Amino acid sequence: MNRREVLAGIGIAGAVAVVPLSGALAATGGIDRAEWDAAMASLKQCEQAFNVSNEKADGYAQAYEEARPKLEMIDFREFPFTDRNEVARTYDIDHHERQRLAGEGTTWWAKDPEATRAKIKAACESVREFRRLEADAAEHTGYKAFFEQHEALLGRLCEAQTVLVEMPAPDAEALLWKINHLFQQEDVTWTPEYTAQFHSDAARLLSNGRA
Repeated sequence: MNRREVLAGIGIAGAVAVVPLSGALAATGGIDRAEWDAAMASLKQCEQAFNVSNEKADGYAQAYEEARPKLEMIDFREFPFTDRNEVARTYDIDHHERQRLAGEGTTWWAKDPEATRAKIKAACESVREFRRLEADAAEHTGYKAFFEQHEALLGRLCEAQTVLVEMPAPDAEALLWKINHLFQQEDVTWTPEYTAQFHSDAARLLSNGRA
């Protein structure tokens, strides 16, 4: 499991249940091993569900890649100063078309204005057709539905991890899990808010000689 993928999915709802930090524990700062164990079991379920889904991801991605249209079908000569991926997927084509057609005699001139207008319209329509075909490919291959569910599972996995990080560690074993989770990759930077409970746990357990 890639940690950057996990971080990207924080906040997405899903179907796997996550055991939340109880109100009493959150309010009192109490340390409950049974609650930690329940949250850890919830995390394991989330990991299993996500890993099963992850094994299927490449197959859906490949099917979608083979079915989706190629960028070459778009007439990019009409959009020389805009990124191709932006043109294909997010650029406001309707606005562009209206602006270009309205620019006759002010921003462009042609010996055959009718032919030029036809080229502008055809180029804009090529973008619309690309978008329709790409959406159809995502739907018909199951790619869209699968990755919506996949991202939901990823979100639940992140939630389950956060529950444990923010829960007071009951003992050294729990503290070790937090250390491995937070520091196993050097290129990840956590917010102070996310790691605050870990630092509190470390100070408490290490100063008491319990870890």
